[in-house]
Amino acid sequence: MSNYQVPDFDFLIDRRNTGSSKWDSAPQGYEAEGILPMWVADMDFRAPEPVLAGLRGIIDHGVFGYSIVPDELNETYIRWVKRRMGADLHEEWLLQSGGVLKAISLALRALTDPGDQIILQPPVYHPFPPVIRNNGRVVVENPLIETEDGYVIDFDHLDSVARTAKALLLCSPHNPVGRVFRHDELETVLEICSRRGLLVISDEIHSDIIMPGNSHVPLYSLAASYDVPVVVLTSHTKTFNLAGIQMAWIVAPHEQAREKLRSALVAAHDAKFSRFAAVAAVAAYGECSDWLDTLIRYIDDNRAALVSELESVPGIRVFPLEGTYLAWIDFRGTGVDPAGLQETMLGKAALRLNSGEIFGRGGAGFQRMNLATQRSRVLEACRRIKSTFS
Repeated sequence: MSNYQVPDFDFLIDRRNTGSSKWDSAPQGYEAEGILPMWVADMDFRAPEPVLAGLRGIIDHGVFGYSIVPDELNETYIRWVKRRMGADLHEEWLLQSGGVLKAISLALRALTDPGDQIILQPPVYHPFPPVIRNNGRVVVENPLIETEDGYVIDFDHLDSVARTAKALLLCSPHNPVGRVFRHDELETVLEICSRRGLLVISDEIHSDIIMPGNSHVPLYSLAASYDVPVVVLTSHTKTFNLAGIQMAWIVAPHEQAREKLRSALVAAHDAKFSRFAAVAAVAAYGECSDWLDTLIRYIDDNRAALVSELESVPGIRVFPLEGTYLAWIDFRGTGVDPAGLQETMLGKAALRLNSGEIFGRGGAGFQRMNLATQRSRVLEACRRIKSTFS
């Protein structure tokens, strides 16, 4: 008999005055108090109980010295990937870093040269352009194509810009538009990159949070068929709300790329992470599959509630959500100037979402809403939007 206890995701947790970037900060000219924050991509839920139990064990022991990587860390993750995604992951492919953005920066420095062109697919996760530019590389855009059914990759344009680029920085599942790219789409990406000699760095931090009816294909599971180095970056921290205990996985099937990454990790002293992160990862991957299934159903119900509540508001459209817990909402039909949309959201709706403009080309007039919160807060956000735009 399972000892699994269904978490109460409806339970409201007060995160104010806890040092939370989501709840304890506000844009200049506004006060955090009174504004409902649904922007930063962390959850308003407690981490799973097995993870908390593991962390309590470390705290109760009371000694926080240097630690070694537990043997079960890689083994547990490999079993998780096989069970959840049906993918074969070999232990020799695995490296660890202190975080996904750190790992992206490290991969750029280890596998590309200053001045190299790196392809992005906007609208896309907003730290990508600065991490490229801050490492002396050049951003080249391959914008996604907006359709009635969501967004698709412009493969012809990708093939064109790939002629002079060194790497593609892929976001899979895609943040902020919520796409989970299909097997055939990823095959086409790899075919183009192989033919043009591009490295592919794939940020797959949202790969566990896949809505019903969709399935995530890890890019490394396709890499063997193509002559292209693939580096996949992911982490349990997004899946189990552990962003404050950072650790990331670097999956590098290509041996030469992997050894360059290993050397770069040593040079950057980034190959170490806390025992808290390792114990949390083992507990999460080993004991929290049921918790994640319950979470996904809850987020999907939040999505359905959002769509139902806003479908009556003229000019607002919620794009399909295939993966991540981030809703991509189109306000362009409301008549509000995109340049003033964020001020309207903050000043009139008292609601803080992520402004679509920060995600680059194609983002103006959109807002990104974090659905990993209690249902009552989603409904309150909808009430504020309806009051402001109806």
